Amino acid sequence: MPTHELRPSTLASSAVLSVLALAALTSGAAGPPPSGRVVTLSLVQSPELGNVRNVFVYLPPSYDRGVKRYPVLYLQDGQNVFDPGGSLSGREWGADEAADALAARGVEAIVVGVANIGANRAAEYVPYAIDANDRSTRADRYATFLVKTLKPMIDGRFRTKPDRQDTGIGGSSFGAIVSLYAALQHPDTFGFVAAFSPSLWVADGAMLHAVQNKRFTSPLRAYVDIGTLEGSTPQEAALSVTWTRQLASLLERGGATVRLVVARDQGHNEAAWAARFPSVLEWFAGGSARSAVRTP
Repeated sequence: MPTHELRPSTLASSAVLSVLALAALTSGAAGPPPSGRVVTLSLVQSPELGNVRNVFVYLPPSYDRGVKRYPVLYLQDGQNVFDPGGSLSGREWGADEAADALAARGVEAIVVGVANIGANRAAEYVPYAIDANDRSTRADRYATFLVKTLKPMIDGRFRTKPDRQDTGIGGSSFGAIVSLYAALQHPDTFGFVAAFSPSLWVADGAMLHAVQNKRFTSPLRAYVDIGTLEGSTPQEAALSVTWTRQLASLLERGGATVRLVVARDQGHNEAAWAARFPSVLEWFAGGSARSAVRTP
């Protein structure tokens, strides 16, 4: 498999440069590229879960100037995606800035940030019984909410490309686990999945077992990544890298087109995911099916 080494100098500079590099290609001396906007859908009801949550929808710069339709990427932990004010860590992914920079190159997408509900996060994001969710999971209901309630709402209110090849799902940590789970459970809905730093340790690697014998009858593009500092000890960090490599291999063996990034000297945090997000959005929205597994 082709390889490529990712060596960001620092988390902060990597995140900034990832966005600025995209903008620089087209901005020239004409000033900053046009910006999209984020619409907040407040208190979206989920009959599947019996609760409500906010949903944040990024619309690209050209959205209000025509009739074009756009691919849609659904991201978990939506309060962390666009605004540092909503994030517990005070850091965001900068997804709107990344999308604006990509739009300057002529590649646009709608990005939907689906907020989590604090105490319910582990129950809704982890499809296995673990201590963090009091050994009770609602992940199946959450995935059904995304597919049966939220996606039809987004497709009805906004000019989307609703087909599976133009619909992606992604998230980090537990959010990566539920994104993988939803992609496996609903292959007719999602043709793209992005798993940033998936918590593969949950339930003794149950997600690896779920993917092990999976065969994808419809094309699936899967992005998987991990930082080399994700663990409380060097041994835990090394094991996280090993498990993530195994996940990528299993997905590829099942027929998915996989991109794997093992990011040197990056940890388990918003800054690391923000640094890697622009290239993932570009792969999703650009529609390339070219396989390129990238590891050190």
